[in-house]
Amino acid sequence: MSRSAAARDTKEGRASTTLLLQCADSPYCTVIFEPYGSEYELLPEDLLRVEVGGPAGGTVEVVHRPTSVLLWPGDGWDYISAVNREGERQSGLF
Repeated sequence: MSRSAAARDTKEGRASTTLLLQCADSPYCTVIFEPYGSEYELLPEDLLRVEVGGPAGGTVEVVHRPTSVLLWPGDGWDYISAVNREGERQSGLF
């Protein structure tokens, strides 16, 4: 699993964090969104752009296992958005 993260200010006291998730060295990787319990199956050729918006200085917990990654935003986050490589918004996950 390769990933990169970037945080940027959106409005005073608020920020967004972007994670780019890609499956590597495994036939699949399940992305788990907590506390929702939603899952997205990430295949090796796919890329999932996840954006989380909320408090400046907030944290997003990332737990990596060989075939899964769990994302858990801390308290106070406003939204989570997920878009695949084709630009399709993944609705129904949260």
